[in-house]
Amino acid sequence: MVSPAEDECPKAGIRVQKLRKRLRDLRERAVASGLSDEDVSEIAAEEAALATNAAVPPGERLLVKWAVVVAALAYAFFRDGVPDLTHYHCLVDAGAVFREFTRPVLSCDFCREPTRVTELTDMSKEEFQRLGYADKPIVLRGAAAHWKAMKTFSYAFLRDVYLNTTDAF
Repeated sequence: MVSPAEDECPKAGIRVQKLRKRLRDLRERAVASGLSDEDVSEIAAEEAALATNAAVPPGERLLVKWAVVVAALAYAFFRDGVPDLTHYHCLVDAGAVFREFTRPVLSCDFCREPTRVTELTDMSKEEFQRLGYADKPIVLRGAAAHWKAMKTFSYAFLRDVYLNTTDAF
């Protein structure tokens, strides 16, 4: 047993003194229940060894955190398989919005304050290639009148394509 003189610690705070008193009371109850001092000491040593072995060092905790981050990133990049870098320009698809924000600025001077708009009708492909990409605004009337798409691409056709195509959005 610890003598009262050894139990006194002038630098110990109130919490330490209360803890020592509780441990002393616990030891006395264990001895009163039939355990020897050696049994109590052995149990305390085993518990102390288990407590030190169970504690995970901070370095290992950091390693586990990094492993989780790397696993999450690997899943995000490779969930659809390993990308073929010879086929794709980028590992991560930037998306149309990002490309729109980062595209070069175009000059709008050719449309600034137009004095007139040219109206054309029934234009051939050759005429359109010559005038359609000019630096002046034009309005082409009746251009879609002969398109096969006007008959093929009805609302019902587009609805069926959308509903019957997987991953359509």
